[in-house]
Amino acid sequence: MHWADTFRYLLGSPSHVYADLRGLNPAIRGEDAGFVLFDHPGGVRSLFDGNRHLDHAADNLRRTMGEALFEGTDGTMTVLGDGSVWLRPFGTRAPEQLLPPDSRDGFGGDCVHALQRHVISGLLTGDPLENTARDYLTVLEIEEAIYASAATGRKMTLETPIP
Repeated sequence: MHWADTFRYLLGSPSHVYADLRGLNPAIRGEDAGFVLFDHPGGVRSLFDGNRHLDHAADNLRRTMGEALFEGTDGTMTVLGDGSVWLRPFGTRAPEQLLPPDSRDGFGGDCVHALQRHVISGLLTGDPLENTARDYLTVLEIEEAIYASAATGRKMTLETPIP
């Protein structure tokens, strides 16, 4: 659900989801591969293509667990398996590096540590947290819709989130 939450954060809460989930490894309880298509506000669509059996170029496969491609009218942004971020502006051929490869050793580029540090800091200083219970309830609704779509083979409509 981390990726569904990431898509929601970056592109807005989806209005619809369609999911095709697979269980390829019988030793894993549940799905380990699948496609999830999201409809976001403003006609934006995103596709999550997840498969735990595929390889990507990285020195630490648990740092990013894959690669990402964002295509828009102004250009293409790519996040590689090493954590580097590249931008190829529309009409150009050569991408420019926005962020170098990640060198943090912790899981997911140390995202768990960063979240814990953020929450503890917020509790100590009273600063607002980026991750709210309301946001997480929206993520749970998205998760339920993904599983309902996979079970029925139908595109699911999500309720409009409360602003």
